[in-house]
Amino acid sequence: MRAYWKTLVAVAAILVVVPQLAAADEVQDQLNQMQERMAQLEDSLKATQDELVSAQGQVEEQQNVIRRSGLDEERSGFSALSAFLNDTEFGGAVAASYNYNFNDPANGVNGGITTHGTNNSFQVDQVHFSMSNDSTEKSRAGFGFDTIQGATAANGDSPQIMQAYASYLMPVGNGVTLTAGRFDSDIGAETEYVGENLNITRGLVRALQPINHNGAKLGMALNDSLNLSASVSNTGFLGSTTNADGNDAKTWTVGADWSSDNAGLGVTYMAFDDSIGTDRGHMVDVVASWDPSDNLTVWANLDWAKNGGPGVGADGDSVIGFALASRLGISDTTGVGVRGEVTSTDAVAGDVTAYSLTLTGDHALTDNLTARAEYRYDSNDNNIFADDTGAAATDSQHLVVGQLVYSF
Repeated sequence: MRAYWKTLVAVAAILVVVPQLAAADEVQDQLNQMQERMAQLEDSLKATQDELVSAQGQVEEQQNVIRRSGLDEERSGFSALSAFLNDTEFGGAVAASYNYNFNDPANGVNGGITTHGTNNSFQVDQVHFSMSNDSTEKSRAGFGFDTIQGATAANGDSPQIMQAYASYLMPVGNGVTLTAGRFDSDIGAETEYVGENLNITRGLVRALQPINHNGAKLGMALNDSLNLSASVSNTGFLGSTTNADGNDAKTWTVGADWSSDNAGLGVTYMAFDDSIGTDRGHMVDVVASWDPSDNLTVWANLDWAKNGGPGVGADGDSVIGFALASRLGISDTTGVGVRGEVTSTDAVAGDVTAYSLTLTGDHALTDNLTARAEYRYDSNDNNIFADDTGAAATDSQHLVVGQLVYSF
């Protein structure tokens, strides 16, 4: 019996010990495999480190070659140019048109129209190129440049610099922007740039206004809605584009501009030396705008000037002009605009009242290309418009204009 129990104990011990010995052998095998893998990883890491050291040496040698050859400075220049291009806005337009005067003037002159002065004529209206970088808190230095040429520009086919200025946002209050050089006038609802007005031809009131100034200007935003401005510039006769100062006098302007989500109001006063140089001239300009809906825009422009301007060159002469215009979008690509104007001159040479009515349709052929057609009627107290005899024998004229504008 005792031998039986000894046998059972031996069998139990074998059942317990033998599996443990087998497991220990298996663990030892796994440890050996892990050690082999770690050794392989160490060899791989050392090889990779050697490759990195070698590559770093090659890069340093290449950089030395670049520095010796001057390519490093060239690459830095490309980087600066890339940053400049990214921060700068480019734009402009190219436009061409044809017009016909139903008076069929024998002298070929369309009276009173500055943009399309020659009857029955194809013309390059304007080539406009602009580039600008506004002054901001992030980048306080800025600049602007605009040039145009073509039949609607004062210099015709010769390039005309409309704007060329540098600006600086001074850290004062909400920010005061100093602009120096040549800049567009704050006066008026219409601009000189083709495609940016509701109509093809510029209006009678636009002809009373200055175009741009050579001088310095301060602009300050009191809040998100109200802006103030003041400038001093070389004296120029109203409508002049010479910007030269020949009489040591200066033109001064002060203005305020208020705007909301769908409306705006701007008032500008300008004091200038008159064309004769014996008295100061004065001008007040008021521009109001309203966008009652997404497809309707309306603006009004009232001007009063004394002792200077087209037809009011003598001391005591004055002129008042009013224009009202709107555009209705019929669809996303098609719209119709209308403009009505009246100017009244109180002059030594005689009082004159002029009227104009303009109807313009526009259609976007593509995102960049727009076709426009226009009918314009002009009337004057005097017979200033030529007829088929070539003489100024009628007090009115009818003009039609077709235009293509590519904007970019």
